[in-house]
This record gives sequence, structure tokens and C-alpha cells, in this order.
Amino acid sequence: MTETIDPRQDFQRNELQTGMADPISVPSAILADRRLNLNDYRVLLTLYAFADPAGVSQPTRDTLATATGLPTSRISTITSRLAAMGW
Repeated sequence: MTETIDPRQDFQRNELQTGMADPISVPSAILADRRLNLNDYRVLLTLYAFADPAGVSQPTRDTLATATGLPTSRISTITSRLAAMGW
């Protein structure tokens, strides 16, 4: 049987064990992009956190909602906005 792991709990567990979250590598352009609001950052950084070594990130909307604490209904709006900005 495969255990389903809540991504947010997994992040929190790692923070408790190590005192810090897993580091992720993101382009500095994310920090410099003044078009991004807080929720954009939350989703975009979560997408980077789920990326595989090739840079492919395909978490579900539910996974993104759980990891960011945002409602699932907002995830599509935010990812569409990010895509329109070139992210």
C-alpha cells in the first residue's frame, strides 16, 4: 500500500527535524519581478519545490492548494496569471 503524504506536513516535518526547510534553487528574476504578488510567489516557489532534476514540475491543483494553504479554486487563476507573465 502506498502512503499518501500531505506535502505541507512533509515540509513541516523536515523543518522540525532539521530546523530548516529543504532548500530550493530559483531564478533571482523571481525576486526581482515586481508584478508578482504574495500568492503568485507562494504558488511559483511551490512549483519550483516540486520540480524534478530536469526542471519539470507537475503537482496537481490539490497538491498546490495543500502546500500553499490557498483554496484550490485560486490555483488555476494564479497559474494562468503566472503563465501569462512568462513564468
